[in-house]
Amino acid sequence: MSKIRNIYEYLNEINFEERVKQKVAHIQRVRNYENFNYIVCDFVMLQFAFSLVRDLFDKIVNDIEGNEMKLKVKYYNPDLPELTTRDGDSGFDLRASINNPVQIPPHHRATVGTGVAVEFCNQSYLPSCSAELQVRPRSGHTMKGIVAQFGTIDLAYRGEIKITLFNFSDETVTIEPLERIAQLVVCPIYKPIVETADQLTPTKRGDQGFGSTGKN
Repeated sequence: MSKIRNIYEYLNEINFEERVKQKVAHIQRVRNYENFNYIVCDFVMLQFAFSLVRDLFDKIVNDIEGNEMKLKVKYYNPDLPELTTRDGDSGFDLRASINNPVQIPPHHRATVGTGVAVEFCNQSYLPSCSAELQVRPRSGHTMKGIVAQFGTIDLAYRGEIKITLFNFSDETVTIEPLERIAQLVVCPIYKPIVETADQLTPTKRGDQGFGSTGKN
């Protein structure tokens, strides 16, 4: 978008259309009248082409600005901090939306609500390109044996996001209210056109499966 805007602003800045008019007027003065009709015709076509390009830039810029990537968030818990991410971080912190601490015994699991529902406004201009929302574990919890189940949230889902936490440690773990328990990451996905085929392009590996590539 910045490149499109820069080109459009540059054309306006140099007053491109007016300069073309001045150039044609100069040509009219130095050439004979016989060529004048051709000059006018060329200028009209050039002016028309410029207006089309200008309208096209306007449309592209307006479309992009009106469809910026957005993540709408609905909060079920008024005590939850706003869903934000720091510069350089990939994901948004998801917290435990609970009134009382939740204990997870060793080698057990618990599903905890986050108190938020989201809607991702996709602005892809490619039919085969879309996006998904991924739930990922937090490194601090993983070091302690607490792992949030990795999962995908489909773009059509509008319910509360819930996280399944696994306790792989040998001790009971307590999850406190509003504790950060997972991350929400927006990731691109690609949806190719599916075609039925009787044969696939042969490769050196072929149909060799598990362990066929060795250990090193």
